[in-house]
Amino acid sequence: AWAHSCTSFNSTFNESGLVGIQASCEPRNVADMLDVMCSELEAVSRNVGTVELERAKRAAVAVISNALESKATSSEDMGRQFLTYGRRISGQAYVDMIHALTSTQLCNFVRTLLASRPSLAVYGDNAEAASYDTLMQRYGPPGAAGRSTAGRSATGRLRKALGLGPWAGRQA
Repeated sequence: AWAHSCTSFNSTFNESGLVGIQASCEPRNVADMLDVMCSELEAVSRNVGTVELERAKRAAVAVISNALESKATSSEDMGRQFLTYGRRISGQAYVDMIHALTSTQLCNFVRTLLASRPSLAVYGDNAEAASYDTLMQRYGPPGAAGRSTAGRSATGRLRKALGLGPWAGRQA
């Protein structure tokens, strides 16, 4: 097995949000990992089966229920809700929203997500195999690949920006 882990994350802000996937894999399979992550998102944009959706709903409800057990997590969540929505949303209201989610709504959300400009951060051996140009060819407007990279991949720019040792000057 070449994939070590793959998980999603999200953050909600007042007027926007961040949805992402983070993964780790064997260095020789970096491009494969990026392709699998993209393919899985694309599959969700087309169809989500009832069994899969219900399993995801149960997992989401379990995460909310577990989070509500911690006073620190609950306090942080309340603060975030007041900053974002101006009011507190109960755990039960979240659960009700999750239960109300339909396959069509989820597919529409993922299509909207895939229509937005992607971001890519890659670190480690063979990171250059996952290039921003590849993502832009897949999801960007026609001719977008390479246009914003100024001759370097996102990996090279990120490494340089972070000053990552001997890789900082290398263009991927």
